[in-house]
Amino acid sequence: MTKMVAPQEERDTLNFDFRLVALVSIVATSPELLHEYIKDGAEKDDQRVPTALHDPTKWVRLRRLGLPARLLAEMLFLFERLEVQDALRVTQRVFRTMVGMDLYCDLSCPDERWYGSSVTALSQIPQQLNPAGVEVNSHA
Repeated sequence: MTKMVAPQEERDTLNFDFRLVALVSIVATSPELLHEYIKDGAEKDDQRVPTALHDPTKWVRLRRLGLPARLLAEMLFLFERLEVQDALRVTQRVFRTMVGMDLYCDLSCPDERWYGSSVTALSQIPQQLNPAGVEVNSHA
């Protein structure tokens, strides 16, 4: 049996951090958390780094879900793009419609417990990626 170990905060550039998948999933299904992410990250220092990186009163729910402030700060520029926000709003409507049609739960789900457990699980997945342009034959 393999012992699961949570990845370190710093990762090799070839080691994909699946918490990024969790971040996309969260903001693609929760308009409130997307709004909090963008609003709390709006203020920047002279180097255009979000001041929320060092302010524990910002990104409170996202941090509580297990997303590190550094990851949030590094990815914020993508989610600040208007076309990305538009795409996420469409995805949010699709998700809410699917949930409503399945009568799975009310339109406020999933809740923060689900997001938190998802971030935790995804943070424990190590995935080594091949360098760009390099194909590794795993059947050798």
